[in-house]
Amino acid sequence: MEKLLASIGIQEYNSFIYEYESVRIDWWDVDEKVSLEIEVHQHDDLQSELSVVFCLDTEGIAERTVVFYALFENAKLIDKAFVAKRVCTALGFESNFQFSEDQNAFIIESYEDAISILSKILDLLSNKEPLLVNDLKDKEESERSDIYFEVGDTLEHFIAMLAVNSDDINQGSIENVMELASLYEGNEYLEDLKRDVNSEIEKQRDFDISANDLNLVKKTIKNYTIKESK
Repeated sequence: MEKLLASIGIQEYNSFIYEYESVRIDWWDVDEKVSLEIEVHQHDDLQSELSVVFCLDTEGIAERTVVFYALFENAKLIDKAFVAKRVCTALGFESNFQFSEDQNAFIIESYEDAISILSKILDLLSNKEPLLVNDLKDKEESERSDIYFEVGDTLEHFIAMLAVNSDDINQGSIENVMELASLYEGNEYLEDLKRDVNSEIEKQRDFDISANDLNLVKKTIKNYTIKESK
């Protein structure tokens, strides 16, 4: 893993985001180029967490989709890795792995397979040198660090807000709570919400609402237009 990441300019693992030049990926989006981000975190136990994110700028709104996730230490996986269904299918690996409905992704159980898939994803890069390196540790003292939470954290918080502020879950009540969230938490919170519902890899969580209500919440968040801050 270290050798592969070093080949694309990744040397530091302790909370960094590496951003790369946008490329054309027609099977992902036919209209816009996709920029790739690699987010890496090193835990106190020296295990390293890696996410590959596809980023689109659609009408001024950034859409960030997690398409690959792995937790590793040295040359072994810790638990399992996950790759988004569309990516796995497009790269020709679909028949090799088991699909998980809970994570909405294919499960990768071996370190070698994870390396093989990650290599194929990184082959999409036309320029292997990062355009920008963001040190997330520099932001630890900032007012907000929610953007660096695990995928699903903001959605879980939002659903808790919804339960407190609404007697019934419907499109109107969801949008009302989003307005409240924008007022008190800022538009960055709403962007984090959109990131969570747009992620193609979902970590298994119990959101304490029915599947139908959860789908309505996700659909409403996806379709919600974030208003520009005045």
